This record gives sequence, structure tokens and C-alpha cells, in this order.
Amino acid sequence: MPRGRGAVASCANVAPRVVADIYDKFMAGDQEGALEAQFRLAPLRIACNMGTFPAVIKEGMNMLNIPVGKCLDPIAEITPEQKEELSRVLKGMNLI
Repeated sequence: MPRGRGAVASCANVAPRVVADIYDKFMAGDQEGALEAQFRLAPLRIACNMGTFPAVIKEGMNMLNIPVGKCLDPIAEITPEQKEELSRVLKGMNLI
């Protein structure tokens, strides 16, 4: 049976260590640790539903002082309320 050899994880742009922990811990045989890392990433993954891809990812990177700018039309920015929620998520993940 073919196995996946990699992934393009958009959340890794905002939380690279957390995403890498999922892989690193799994490869080390630490399935519990890998699952914990999945749970740590879950709030960001859920927050991505607030806007059309890649609006939330770009806003998160901007919040981390990685200036990637705004999305191009027709992708709209997330609302100020959504930006506040994303900020809460990133603070809860100790990313900002």
C-alpha cells in the first residue's frame, strides 16, 4: 500500500514547531506526544474556517511579525472581530 511521503501544511507557516512536533514525535514512536501536538494545533486549524484560504494564515503570520501582506482579490481579509479571535487563539498557543 502506498504511503504518504510528506504534506503541505498551511498551519506550519504560523506554528512550525507544533506541526514539526506532530511528525517528530510520531517518528520517535511517541504517539501520545504526537496526539498532544495535534491537540495543540487544533485551535489554529479550527480558526482557519473563519475565512477563505489563505486569509487566516496570512493574518496569523502578520500577527507574528512576518510581513506577508494582505490577500489578493477576490480573497477578503478576515473581519476585525475575527482578527481578535485569531489573536486570542495564537496567544492561547503561546505563539504571540
